[in-house]
Amino acid sequence: IRPNEFSYGTLISACELGSQWRDAIQALRACGTQALHPSAVVYNTTISACAKSTQWQRSLNLFATMLRARHVQPTTISYNASLNACATAGKWTIALSILDGMPAFKIIPDSTTYGSAISACGEASQWLRALLLLDDAGPAADLVCMSAAIAACAKGQQWAAALDVLSAVRGQGWAPSATCLNAAMNACERGGRWDFSLELFGRLRHGCHDDALDTSTLNVALQACVHGALWERAMEIMDEARQPDEVTFTIVAGVLATAGRPLAESLALYRRALYEGTFDHWDASEQGVMDLHRFTVEVARLAVCTVLLDILSGLHPLGSRRRQLGGELELVIIVGRGNHSEGGESR
Repeated sequence: IRPNEFSYGTLISACELGSQWRDAIQALRACGTQALHPSAVVYNTTISACAKSTQWQRSLNLFATMLRARHVQPTTISYNASLNACATAGKWTIALSILDGMPAFKIIPDSTTYGSAISACGEASQWLRALLLLDDAGPAADLVCMSAAIAACAKGQQWAAALDVLSAVRGQGWAPSATCLNAAMNACERGGRWDFSLELFGRLRHGCHDDALDTSTLNVALQACVHGALWERAMEIMDEARQPDEVTFTIVAGVLATAGRPLAESLALYRRALYEGTFDHWDASEQGVMDLHRFTVEVARLAVCTVLLDILSGLHPLGSRRRQLGGELELVIIVGRGNHSEGGESR
């Protein structure tokens, strides 16, 4: 049985789902050598497979090949897949060029098109161009487009512009998504208006869906608490988190340190994180070695204090070992960035 175009399309779709961009390209080439003409769907899927694997250059090369091919015509999905590759890499000038080329093929941009182009501008901190694109989108602008525009404003620390877009979201009668809320609060926090970030969080907490305030949203609100050393507010927000993560505990530990709270409160917080499995300060490959190089200074300090207290009180196996050795023990602590860190730098 000879493979046909449908067979290759199915294979490339599987490669896309499995992030196997090399295999997707090989399948596309094999399709061409079988005297078959790859369809727009086959090209689109291959372009998406490369884009999802951050292979933006290969995505754009495939798109350029598609535009030159006589047997296939690009579709809106073709342009959207290519723009998504640009968005991932922050290649905003290329994204605008692709967008400008759509009328030549009589293709009308949709909300996904504008959303990807806005994201590309946002990744490159081109917040003003992102807002201009949002205006160009007109009725095609949906919640994804507006969220991308708010995120672009956050990158540029343009908190007032971000709040204007958020107001437009509410004016459309849409419930702000978690992405939308995070971006707006991020814009305020980065723009030095941490008080606005918390005020916004307080308002939106009562006006959005329950699932909109996810852990990432709460973490953005917690980050605003750092600037004002608002430790009580930070503890309240953390208690609202359904699943506090490492970022949650790290930020709250920083707030407690900034506010000069007693060490016992921070240690209790850290022990809670240990109990919930959020932190693990031990090197899994070697006994008696603490690996703290991924921790902030505040969290690393709490980890060391916790271990030393447990050893001295006999709650940790090293404490028993210490008594057997007459009060001596070997505890190795890895801190900072060393030869095994990313980039091999040390400090």
